[in-house]
Amino acid sequence: RNSEMNDYEYSETPGNDMTRATTNCLYLIDCRKEEVIEKLHEEFKELILAGLYLLLDNTANKIYIGESSNISERLKQHIKKIDIPDFKFDRILLVWDGRPVSTSHFGDEALRKSLEKECIKLFKNISSKFQSVNTVEKPKETNFQVRSSSNRITKELNFLLYKYHLLDTLQD
Repeated sequence: RNSEMNDYEYSETPGNDMTRATTNCLYLIDCRKEEVIEKLHEEFKELILAGLYLLLDNTANKIYIGESSNISERLKQHIKKIDIPDFKFDRILLVWDGRPVSTSHFGDEALRKSLEKECIKLFKNISSKFQSVNTVEKPKETNFQVRSSSNRITKELNFLLYKYHLLDTLQD
């Protein structure tokens, strides 16, 4: 199992305004709430990105996991208003495969929703300083291809979140 985890080739590039972390297939960007839209525009111009987003409330140690086919637009909505009592997020993490929605695996809604549910389960089932404020629902029924992709990506997502110190252990 350890050699499998080493195969993901984790790297992290801290920055003043934005930190990046990558594995073979996944990209993570960590940015302050106030700067995320500006930073995404600087970095990706008009490209539309689909993927997962994690809203972190570092004061209360809470996390909200969501998915979108257009992360920038969805984040603008959350920044304006979020309907979660006692949840005030200050950081945003984006996770996707590094490609625009038109060529991304994350362009597939069934895959995004499956990964969102799996990520919520990770924060419910694995030790973390963050408590998920999401309610876990049964994942949508998917076909074999989506399940296979979701299982593969979930393992790498688990590894990425562990190496980024959001999860305390790896899921077996």
